[in-house]
Amino acid sequence: MSIKMASILSHHLLFLILLTSELQVNIPGKMVEETTANLMCLHVEAPEEVREGETADLTCKTTCNLTEPTFIWYKNGRPLTTKTIKNNQLHLQTVSSQDAGSYSCAVRGYQHLHSTAHNLRVRYRPKSVSVSIHPSGEVVQGSSVTLTCSSDGNPPVECHWFKGTTLVVKEKNYTITNASSVDSGEYKCKCINEHGEQYSAALTLDVLC
Repeated sequence: MSIKMASILSHHLLFLILLTSELQVNIPGKMVEETTANLMCLHVEAPEEVREGETADLTCKTTCNLTEPTFIWYKNGRPLTTKTIKNNQLHLQTVSSQDAGSYSCAVRGYQHLHSTAHNLRVRYRPKSVSVSIHPSGEVVQGSSVTLTCSSDGNPPVECHWFKGTTLVVKEKNYTITNASSVDSGEYKCKCINEHGEQYSAALTLDVLC
């Protein structure tokens, strides 16, 4: 190998060493800077929970030195485009159970740097009360049948079964063993929590003799 060729290879090797060293210094530094901005620069101020029908304001606070930033809001990791956003505030008008979720914010141009997430809980009265019977089909005398009630609500609901206007059990499931004609009739389920109550549609049970 000539002296000239050895000199060129030596310069290339030195360049690769310097470049590798620079990447090792700069890349971790950038990661630390972005992580610090993510954890320290942005945070969401909002109530922990709100009742359905009320309003809620979520505010994106920043300690970054930014000039007229445009804020972007996310719910469960997805950008929000249908809510009212003014400056750094997200306004939820007439909150519903669908508004419950995890909210975060970011600054346009730095969308990869989200604030820490804030979990918003929504409290609401029972809704979507439904009833079912198992096994389905004809109920013959002496058989067993279970009436089941289900509902959505927060805090969790408590369900009661009624035959006509008479309370028969304070449970979601009402099991009738050794059914007879006296068990025939109209049944309803009522679900309640601290925010209200709701009845199911009527369920008619006919026991065949």
